[in-house]
Amino acid sequence: MLASVVRIYFFDPELNAMSRGLYYLVFLIFAMLMSWATPRADELEVRVAERTAELTRANEELRLEIAERKQAEY
Repeated sequence: MLASVVRIYFFDPELNAMSRGLYYLVFLIFAMLMSWATPRADELEVRVAERTAELTRANEELRLEIAERKQAEY
């Protein structure tokens, strides 16, 4: 809200009511989208980290199994 006041009254004082209303509407929509998207991004980041850890463990297990099989062949 403070950003809107500063923008309109210090940088664009000649804006008409329609332009101000449109600006507020776009700002509100953007703020709502960001407040919706931020937790989703955080959840996704956690899921990616968990999956990466699982894949790292599986990769290490496969490397150990390959090493054991190579050892058994000799």
